[in-house]
Amino acid sequence: MMKKEGKNGKYHQNIDKDAESNTPMGFKGIFSFFRITAGYMPFNTFRKLLFRLGGVRIGKGTIIERGVKIGEEVNLGRNCIVLRLSRLHHCSLGDGVRVEELSVLRYVSIGRGSKIGRGSLVFGNPSKWMTLGEDVAVGVSWMIDGTGGLEVADHVNLGSHLGGIFTHSGFKHRILGYDFREKDHIERSPVKIGTCSWIGGKVTIQPGVTIGDHSAVLPNSSVSRDVAPYTMVGGVPARPLKRIAIEGDTVNLLPLK
Repeated sequence: MMKKEGKNGKYHQNIDKDAESNTPMGFKGIFSFFRITAGYMPFNTFRKLLFRLGGVRIGKGTIIERGVKIGEEVNLGRNCIVLRLSRLHHCSLGDGVRVEELSVLRYVSIGRGSKIGRGSLVFGNPSKWMTLGEDVAVGVSWMIDGTGGLEVADHVNLGSHLGGIFTHSGFKHRILGYDFREKDHIERSPVKIGTCSWIGGKVTIQPGVTIGDHSAVLPNSSVSRDVAPYTMVGGVPARPLKRIAIEGDTVNLLPLK
């Protein structure tokens, strides 16, 4: 079961495991059949009807284009748009969220008014879904790994294209010669991105990094250390370049102290 929480349009996982385990396998097969069939229907009204029969919760005014696949535990708020050939599994979208073509979402909760760019891969952890806040803009073909824990606050911009956020690393795992199928030796560390932050295109954010509020990361940078609030960083590895000062609607870039 999915449950709406608060007034901000975010949705969170709320599963009755006992009820889930007692659901007859036959009914699960029927729900799955409705969801698979829905994506091939020629009209949005028919698609939404079959998705609902398959257990998907869909708000009023939502548009789901042909070719979209939706799996279990998916909740779509009002006036969402999911474009063709996207894949949604175990995720929750607030009101007005837009998912562009060829995107894949899994184990993620997204606040209202956010946008996922074309061809982006966004996935969290089954035990703890990753969260994107309200009015978050994700560019084209981003790789967002939230398996180690990821929190992106409200009003964050994630580049124009081809960026990556990583919360796990297989570096030591492979250097030490462990089989790639073994997961016990993979290191995971959460990432947090503060409110009103701007992340440029082709940026890589490494595991364990916290980016403060009102910060900026220049394009083509690799962030391996924490970024203080109101700071602009850039380079490989990224280093502080400017202080950000806000006066009303004016943003000033000042020298570092």
